[in-house]
Amino acid sequence: MEPALFARILEQIQGYSRHIYFHVMGEPLLHPQIGRFLDLCEPFGYKVHLVTNGRLLSAAAPDLLNKPALRQVGVSLHSLEPALSDGAMDTFLLTVRDFASRSADQGGLWVMLRLWNGGSEDPAQADMNDRILRSLERVLALPSLPAMPPGDRSVIRLSSNLSLQFAPRFQWPDPSMPELGRAGACYGLRDQCAILADGTVVPCCLDRNALMALGSVARMPLRDILEGERADRMRKGFSRRILVEDLCRRCTYRLRFDQ
Repeated sequence: MEPALFARILEQIQGYSRHIYFHVMGEPLLHPQIGRFLDLCEPFGYKVHLVTNGRLLSAAAPDLLNKPALRQVGVSLHSLEPALSDGAMDTFLLTVRDFASRSADQGGLWVMLRLWNGGSEDPAQADMNDRILRSLERVLALPSLPAMPPGDRSVIRLSSNLSLQFAPRFQWPDPSMPELGRAGACYGLRDQCAILADGTVVPCCLDRNALMALGSVARMPLRDILEGERADRMRKGFSRRILVEDLCRRCTYRLRFDQ
């Protein structure tokens, strides 16, 4: 995304939310102007939550630390490759630990380690999760961590500004996936929407390919997009527990809202 478009978006989302999340698939730390984007958020009082695979965390630290707008950095541990050796895993987690230690002095900045692989029946996945937990014990000098929960969403505090979050595994929705039913609801367009790099507005962060494109903030105001016919039809459907969009009917993530 270009800085000029991002600045326009910051103007348009005033009154909708004070929280901005830098993640809709993709890797935000690849953006060469990530520090500038955080600076642009500060005058508006936005609180930025950033999700990364962590591989660029050490190199990007100068652009992230001492940025008042940045409130949380989420590191997706479930993105680690199974072929990674225990030594390489320890080295990676050491960089994450060091970043958390450096950011502890930045009041209010939280680092959340995300292990979203619960509920998998794959023995190889279970073994990988266990390796990650054992590596965390070594790197953080912890006595022990509990086994990966089967599917609940729980958080364990590891240090002053570092936590570990467990969550169930889910698949990114795709038109090729089987339909799961036409009844249900979601937080899309009620508590969130997403804006892709080119300015396309979609109902939620799972529509990375803009299959439910509502319009573009590069061409029209966000308010008009969110009050448009397609967005209105989706909201009314959710309120009646009717999934009007094909992709929503194939989304496993929204099933957790049925619980």
